[in-house]
This record gives sequence, structure tokens and C-alpha cells, in this order.
Amino acid sequence: MEKPNKNIFYKIRISLLLLGGLLAFYWLYFYFLGFSLDSIDKANALKQELPELIAQKQYNESIKKNFYLLYLDSSQRDDHYWNLASSYYLLAQKKQAKYFYDSLLRSPSLSYQAKAWHQLGNLAYLESPDSLDKALESYNNSFYINENNVALRYNYELLKKLNQNNQPQKINQSQKKENSNQNSSNTKKTE
Repeated sequence: MEKPNKNIFYKIRISLLLLGGLLAFYWLYFYFLGFSLDSIDKANALKQELPELIAQKQYNESIKKNFYLLYLDSSQRDDHYWNLASSYYLLAQKKQAKYFYDSLLRSPSLSYQAKAWHQLGNLAYLESPDSLDKALESYNNSFYINENNVALRYNYELLKKLNQNNQPQKINQSQKKENSNQNSSNTKKTE
């Protein structure tokens, strides 16, 4: 009869040791990764501050807080990337904004993909008004995902009209360049 009792106590002791080891592992895991209830509270407080920072046009502060939020709460990465891209866009730092909009193109959220294509079209036009074709292509990609965006449709039609108005000018400019090249080659031959 003594053997079964020892067996039960042995099994209980092993189970408690395993449970204690798992608890210690999880505590260390969350401690070193920065997960704690305190970090969740910090993340929630920062999320509540962000709209106010944008309303007050404190974009640099918004960028700092969004990077910190990426560290604290990576589960909402797309939201943080969108906020970062928008803040950089509003600061006219196009290269950084483009980086985050490009990152959102790989998002599983179609909504973020459509918005990112729209903003990339805007950036393409702002970078160089000569790149209307690139902007129109970005708008088309956004239309493919979300065809009901009114602001996108307005921008698309506006750029399409600008592109049609610039076509004769582009042709005239290229013809002038060709004529000047031919004239310069003809003058060299006569000399």
C-alpha cells in the first residue's frame, strides 16, 4: 500500500515543478519582451493622445509616439504605419512617407492597401508634375481595390484632364528637341 501513495506524491511533486518552471519561463519571456500590464496602459494612453497631436499639428511628436507604439503594441502595426506615413506626408517628408505607404501595400487589410495606393499617387504627382502617368497608375490600383472612393475619383479625373492637356505640349517639346538636334547636326556638317 505504501508504493501507490509514494507514486501519487511523486507525480504531484513533478507536476508542481513543471508548473513552476512554466510560470518562471512565461514571467521571464514577458519581462524581457516588455510585455506587461503597465505597457498596455502606456500604449492605450498614447493612442488617446495621437488625435490631439495631429489636431495641434505636432507631427514630429506624433511620429515619436507612433514609433514607441510600434514597440509597445505591434498587433496594430498597420494603424501605426498609417499614422507615421500621414505625419511624414504632412511634414512634406515625402521619402519617409513613401516608405510607410509602400509598407502598407503588403498589409492584409485591403482598406489600407487602397488608401496607400491613393496616397502614393498623390506623392507621385507632388514629386514631379511630369509623372502624371505614374500617379494615374497608382490611382488605378486603388480603384481596383475600392472603386467607391469619391476623393480618389476626383483626383483621378483631375489628373486625367491634366494629362490630356499636357499631351500636345509634350509632343511639341519633343518635336522641338528633335528639330534643334537636326539643326545642330546640319550646322556642323556645313562647317
